[in-house]
Amino acid sequence: MSDELRENEEFDFPTFWRTLQDLEDGSIQPERRESLMALVHQSAEARLAYFEYFQQTAIFEMEGAKMNEAGHLPLLNAAGSPSRLFRRSLAVAAVVTAILAIVATLIVIKQPEPGILQARIAAETRWSIDEILQEGGSQKSEVIEGATVTVLSGTLELVMESGTVLVMQGPATVAFEDLRKPILENGWLWVDSSADDQDFAVETENFLVKDIGTRFGLRASKQDQLEVHLIEGRVEITDKKKDALLTRLKPSGKGRSVEVGKKPSDTELALDPFPSLPDLLAARGDLKTTILSQSPVGYWRFEEVLPGPLRNEMSDQITAGHGLEVTLGEPGLGSGGEFPGVSGENRGIYFTGTEQKSVVFGLGGPDGIHTSEGAVSFWILGDAQSSNSQALWLGGRSTPSGLEPTVTMVHTSLTQNGQVRFCFDIDGEECELNSGRSVLDKRWHHIVASWGASTIDLFLDGKLVGRHHTSSQPIDEKLTGRFVRFGKPGSDLRLAGMVPFKGRLDELATWNRALTHAEVLHQYESALR
Repeated sequence: MSDELRENEEFDFPTFWRTLQDLEDGSIQPERRESLMALVHQSAEARLAYFEYFQQTAIFEMEGAKMNEAGHLPLLNAAGSPSRLFRRSLAVAAVVTAILAIVATLIVIKQPEPGILQARIAAETRWSIDEILQEGGSQKSEVIEGATVTVLSGTLELVMESGTVLVMQGPATVAFEDLRKPILENGWLWVDSSADDQDFAVETENFLVKDIGTRFGLRASKQDQLEVHLIEGRVEITDKKKDALLTRLKPSGKGRSVEVGKKPSDTELALDPFPSLPDLLAARGDLKTTILSQSPVGYWRFEEVLPGPLRNEMSDQITAGHGLEVTLGEPGLGSGGEFPGVSGENRGIYFTGTEQKSVVFGLGGPDGIHTSEGAVSFWILGDAQSSNSQALWLGGRSTPSGLEPTVTMVHTSLTQNGQVRFCFDIDGEECELNSGRSVLDKRWHHIVASWGASTIDLFLDGKLVGRHHTSSQPIDEKLTGRFVRFGKPGSDLRLAGMVPFKGRLDELATWNRALTHAEVLHQYESALR
């Protein structure tokens, strides 16, 4: 009975009404009657229809008796109970049809409406709903259950009626087929469900992450891999295909990486965006807000005036150092007024270009620079051409014995004619990309080098100027400490014929993932605004 009265999970009102007619005139079978009453007990829709039916039947019988006495209804010479005869009349059949329509409408109204997420969008965020591009940031919007949201660049906050807050940091894609169990397809999704007393979970293709009064972040970068960054509460991670619990997490100051067929491993805990969310969502559109919204692992603004450690905006514990031939407190990117997205009071640093001391080192971030995927972004204003290539940002590692020269694995430089060059040499994947034009024109220029599973890219002033398609996935090593630097190759990072950079540097950031063209362009345009 219950299956008969529910087609495609929707209540079948006409069939239920006919069954009640059989119940009323006593023609229903005993087992069918038991099934009917069980449905009335279980379903609010069935109870509503049950009471409406007998209420209207009573009204019809009273009105029918009055109209019959007045001679307005024909008498039908047929067997059956008075109520059955009454409902066979054409006039009453029309009334019953109207009542059916009214009650059916009431039932539809009582069904829950599609879930809605209230969205707040950071300034200049690029995003789409079901592949339809939305307007820019600094506004409110809505996302309906069933939609797929893609953030190309920037930050998007989604708030559920229950109080759960979701933060997407581009690039990221999340399908909201079920608001309480979104599917993370790629990128960063942060969750704060501390104000929600209902179950909440996030799915990926291979994993289910169930939270328990929690604030955590998820990063899906590869098809069979997921990072879980737990800030508060607890989470359970399940292998969906095996239906097996992989691990339960409590806050430990570490992130957790889970991969199909491998044991979970620790990774550096990502920076929690919730404390800085108001700033990220502010309608300012400046360069700092944009870079922070893209979740770098290291960000050096070089605002220091006095010699000493250079602060990493992403970690108070990890700082960079500098040589004696680096001058702090120099006019930075915003000083000339060409880039209003950076304060005119902004400061940078100046490299004199001397052989030994013109260097900034320790630019690896808390977890170092990963060789499998990563990116670096910075702004330079070069002084002049040189008879040799000038070293910009570069990274390497020491050899196992520590006796041979350190191996340089990724480096950016300026060629003799002032072009930007990006060289990548890791695990047999080797390429050299060039900008095709000189940047030694006494103006600031934005340079981004990015590498990932499919491409190695070089960007100049928001434009893609070089791309190499990779043939294999490089091994994942970490470049750390003094081996990640800017300004000179040094004796421990030997690059034949290269000399230290001479000029200014500002706003350097690093990522342990590749950057998209949309993100790079977002950085450049944010400085221009």
